[in-house]
Amino acid sequence: MDRRELRLLVELYFHLGFKNQVILDFLKNCQVIPISLSTLKRRLRNYGLKRRGAQIEDQELREILLREISGPGQLRGYRAMWHSLRLKHHIHLPRERVAYFLQELNPDGTRERRRRKLTRRRYISYGPNFCRHVDGKN
Repeated sequence: MDRRELRLLVELYFHLGFKNQVILDFLKNCQVIPISLSTLKRRLRNYGLKRRGAQIEDQELREILLREISGPGQLRGYRAMWHSLRLKHHIHLPRERVAYFLQELNPDGTRERRRRKLTRRRYISYGPNFCRHVDGKN
C-alpha cells in the first residue's frame, strides 16, 4: 500500500469521527498496516487534521448551515447538524458553536425543536391506492 492510499484511509477514518486507537486498530486488523500511535499523530498533524480549533470564517459557516437548513436537513437539531458538518464538509467545530449559529439562523426551528413540536407532513388516504399529502407536495 502506498502513501496516498494510507493517507486516504487515515483521512476517512478521521472524518468518520473515530478515535486514534480505533484508527490504529482498523489499520492493523483490516488493512494490515501496523503503525504506532506517535506515527499516526504525526501523520494527522502533517495532513492538517485537527479535532478542535478548526479555522473557518463565521460567514462561511453561516452559508454552509443555510444550505443545509434549506435542504432536507431542515428538521435536524444542532447535534445532527454538527455530525453532518464533520462527515460531509470535514469541518470539526465544537457543538456549542454550531448550536449558537443554528439558533441565530433559524430561531423558530430551534424553538420548535426545543418544544418538540416540529411541523411534520400529514397524509390523507382515500383508499388503498390513493395517497395525497396535505401540503400539496407528492
